[in-house]
Amino acid sequence: MPTKKLLIPLSILLILITFIRSEGQEMVRTHPNSRVKFDIGIASYAFREKPLSEVLEVTEMLDIHKLAVKSMHMPLDASSGEITNIVEKAREKDVDIYAGAVIYMDSEEKVRQAFEYANQADMEVIVGVPDPSLMDLCEQMVKQYDIKLAIHMHGHWDMLYPSPESAYKMVKNRDPRMGICIDVGHALRINLDPAEEIRQYGDRVLDVQFWDVSSASPEGKAILPGYGVVDFESVFQALIDIDYIGTVSIEYWSDPQRPELGTAYTLGYIYKTLENLDYPKDYSDNRLTEKEKEEGWELLFNGADTRHLRGINQDSFPKTGWKIDDGALCVDARGGAESSHGGDIVTMKEYSDFILKWEWKMKDVGGNSGLKYFVQEGRSDNEKYGYGLEYQILDDANHPWMKKGKMKPGDYYTTGAVYNLYEPSNKKLKPLGSYNQSKIVVKGNHVEHWLNGLKVLEFVRGSQAYEKRVQQSKFKNIDNFGQDEEGHILLQDHGSRVCYKNIKIKALNHE
Repeated sequence: MPTKKLLIPLSILLILITFIRSEGQEMVRTHPNSRVKFDIGIASYAFREKPLSEVLEVTEMLDIHKLAVKSMHMPLDASSGEITNIVEKAREKDVDIYAGAVIYMDSEEKVRQAFEYANQADMEVIVGVPDPSLMDLCEQMVKQYDIKLAIHMHGHWDMLYPSPESAYKMVKNRDPRMGICIDVGHALRINLDPAEEIRQYGDRVLDVQFWDVSSASPEGKAILPGYGVVDFESVFQALIDIDYIGTVSIEYWSDPQRPELGTAYTLGYIYKTLENLDYPKDYSDNRLTEKEKEEGWELLFNGADTRHLRGINQDSFPKTGWKIDDGALCVDARGGAESSHGGDIVTMKEYSDFILKWEWKMKDVGGNSGLKYFVQEGRSDNEKYGYGLEYQILDDANHPWMKKGKMKPGDYYTTGAVYNLYEPSNKKLKPLGSYNQSKIVVKGNHVEHWLNGLKVLEFVRGSQAYEKRVQQSKFKNIDNFGQDEEGHILLQDHGSRVCYKNIKIKALNHE
């Protein structure tokens, strides 16, 4: 009798990583898809037989930061203090309880309770089932609390809202914050094409719940991706085509004893699917998303020109040494010599408190570069060079200092370090020629360095520990090193080929 072949897709790796991971190893995606505008979350109903603590453990394991919470995990009649405590526990795991789902509202009292509940938890949206007679009150509450209402469709013809159309009819002429929640599995249970439903009602799609379903018929149940009937590509292409910016919450509900397995499996399928889709031009690099614009981010390089940058101690951008190559700002190679060609470049403006994020890749074996901040002009005897705190950028493994023993793995000369001052830890550096994502956060004197989604160090400028390190460094004779209230951001010319893109900064109002 022939044996049945077991098909194991790449997404199973997520399960293996999750449950056989190294102790203490943080789970952060190495290759996040920057073209995707929507978030991936979890609907806690799938974990209905598990405590909230286990739900949050799974979100942390899977690097998920959005949770649609069901009432068994945060009761609708919970006190303000109880809700605050639950929200704080979620935030400790870097999880945003963005929605209550699903909340049934068949009386005025329940409508008011739902919106007060969502307001206490600082939710973005209520995924609800309001009685049609209460729609005027719902609209009033939406306006009063500025909380969205997404009517959930449930895929049974005897339910109040069986289809997206039935929900859409109730909201199409109301406040734009009133819309629908497309439940992909339930749409298929009444044999609707969820991708077509998303496109048809896209102007009111405020939330999406996602699970693969075993059959496009009423008996269909949640099943592992690849064994069901959902066309993953068509559904997610539809979300991209309507420019969806909300959350897609995974709800693997048919195995409440081990929901984490199906959740992880589904997540892997989603990530793999998203890599192979067609994206419009406005998903490209060196652009601000609508959300980033609203949050006050500034683009320092647009991929086409260098209007926000100039040579240090100069009025214009260097004529040689730097070039724009395929939407990236790149340094020409000069054998590792420091500031010997185009020289360092700086931002036109100076910054004090900020979040700076950028992507970079080292192209030279053993290459060396860096990004500096709180840079002051005129302090160096080399007019093409600037002093400042430096986020080190390096090919750690192949740098000559590493080979000669002058530099040790993880010391303060390696990638992510504050050069010559603070060493990084918990580091995940991508291979040579791959783009890394870096971030610097400055709030007052508190500074953090991040690399590929992980915080690798933090320190306090001006502290006793900081002063001690400066006095033991090559910067000991530079007055007030790294402690100016504001300064330029600098990209270093160190003679190695390195490229930068998606350089964005957000000024902060420090309190």
